Amino acid sequence: MSFEFSQYLDRFLNWWSSGLCLALPKKWRDRQKSLSRFLIAHTEQHSIQFEYHADDTKRSEIRCPLSQTATHEEPGLREWLSHIPNAEALPFIVRVPADQILTKRVRYPRSTQNSLREVIGFDIERQIPFSREDVYFDFLVQNTLDSDEFIDVDLLVFRKQDLKSEYVVIEQCGLIPTIIDSEEFTFFDHHINFLENTRSTHTEHSPYRAAFALLLLWLLIIGLIPGKLAIEANSIADQLTSQADSARAELRSLEPLKLKYAELVSKANYFHELEAGHVSPIDLLLEVTRLLDDDTSLRIFDLKDDRLTIQGESSNASEIPVKFENSPLLSSPQFNSPVTRDNRSGKDRFNITVIVKSRDPS
Repeated sequence: MSFEFSQYLDRFLNWWSSGLCLALPKKWRDRQKSLSRFLIAHTEQHSIQFEYHADDTKRSEIRCPLSQTATHEEPGLREWLSHIPNAEALPFIVRVPADQILTKRVRYPRSTQNSLREVIGFDIERQIPFSREDVYFDFLVQNTLDSDEFIDVDLLVFRKQDLKSEYVVIEQCGLIPTIIDSEEFTFFDHHINFLENTRSTHTEHSPYRAAFALLLLWLLIIGLIPGKLAIEANSIADQLTSQADSARAELRSLEPLKLKYAELVSKANYFHELEAGHVSPIDLLLEVTRLLDDDTSLRIFDLKDDRLTIQGESSNASEIPVKFENSPLLSSPQFNSPVTRDNRSGKDRFNITVIVKSRDPS
């Protein structure tokens, strides 16, 4: 019973997909039809054979041989194409010689079977001596009954430059290849297409097929989207709840660090307040420099606690205590020893101590 059901389901899906294709523009549908009519180009000795295949003709092919190197034969090919009905919409196959195909067998994990083209695209430069952008490639999966973990793949590669140099007339006529295969590995026998295009076969259907297929698609979307959104909403809610619980646990673990931080801030504030109540040595030096005359030189500038001792020479040392009395930072100037005269410089030597006033922390 299940086998019969799968057959019916397969037929329905094929019928539905072909109906959806009918909604595409006619030009697109023509290019997607079965290859009952197609153009093919391949080399034969020193010429390029252009062939037109059609099931509705008595002859299976109509040929147009052109020289492989001559570029003046473009008008002849255009004339030949003009006699083929709807030639621009036909699939165009370019078949390259077998000796231009580089074949290499590689092995990949079986888990990559559904994405082999992407995997090979990333790995191809490691397998061949050419850049990924300089080649066309396709592959054939071989039966590997001796291993369940790996699959063997025949990698088929040929250079784009070979196609450009040997099929100049194709580019001149504006023909765009739909399929590129080789004489040994054809599209019909091995489904090889180096352009990575996939072509499906369709037949003419009733005009109601497209509308009915679109209606089924619309009903499917209407039914699936709300359900999918509800599932996603529940999943997001669960994730947010889990994240909130984790955040609360992390906050609880940070509580000791918070207390430690508060303690460090308290200690830092204490030292800051202590420092704010004292005048810095730089400020004291700037104040002494401002008060003393330019002819006064200092030899000792010693600050201990709130006492500043200054020794030096000045042309009039007796006036120094008066200047310190008027300072907002210094007070109580007092000579530590009598002022003496330096006979060499002609200046007075002095040794004086002043009290540094406390700064208001505010």
